[in-house]
Amino acid sequence: MTVQQQRAETFICLVKGLFPNKKPFRWVEIGVYDGSHARMVLSALKVWGCSTCYAGYDLFEEALRVDLSHDNPGIHSQMRQKPRVMQKRVRKIRVQEMLEPLCEEVVLVQGNSGVTLTTSPHLPRANLVYIDGGHSYECVSADWAAVVALAPKSCVVMFDDVGWEGVNRVIQEAESTGRVFERLDEWRRYTVM
Repeated sequence: MTVQQQRAETFICLVKGLFPNKKPFRWVEIGVYDGSHARMVLSALKVWGCSTCYAGYDLFEEALRVDLSHDNPGIHSQMRQKPRVMQKRVRKIRVQEMLEPLCEEVVLVQGNSGVTLTTSPHLPRANLVYIDGGHSYECVSADWAAVVALAPKSCVVMFDDVGWEGVNRVIQEAESTGRVFERLDEWRRYTVM
C-alpha cells in the first residue's frame, strides 16, 4: 500500500467514525492538487454506500503562474521541484472527469482559495471541510477565516499537514480562542475541530 493509499484509508476511517449514519455527505476540499486524494476517498465512500456531493477549491492551472521561488512558503515543494509534472497534473478538466463518476455532484472552483472561499455557496452546506491548500500561515489563515465565517457550526473541519509551521500556527491561534482540536491519526497528520 502506498503512502497516499494509507492516507486515504485513514481519512475514510475518520469519516466513517465522524459520520456513521451515511447521511448525504457534503465535502469541501481546499487544495485539490491532482485529485488523487479525492478520487480514493470518493471511491471508498461510494462503495460504503454514501451519497456524496464534492466541492474542490484549488489554483489548478493558475498554479503554473504563481511565484515558485523558495521565498514563497505557501507553495508545495513538488511544484518547485517539478513544474513540468505539475503542468500535467493540475488541469481542472482532468480532475473533473476523474471525479464525476464517483459522486452525485462535483464542483471544482479555480482560483486563490483566500478569495474564492469568501463567497462560497458550498461552505454553508458542508458536513466536512478538509483544509490542505497552501501551507503558509497567510494561506491557512485565510482559508480558516472563510470556513469560520461560512460553515455551519455542526461542520467538522479537518486540517492536513499539521506539521507545517503555518498550519500549526493557525490551529494554535484558534485553540487560544477556545476552539477544541483533536489529533486523530497515528501520524498526527490530521487534526479535527
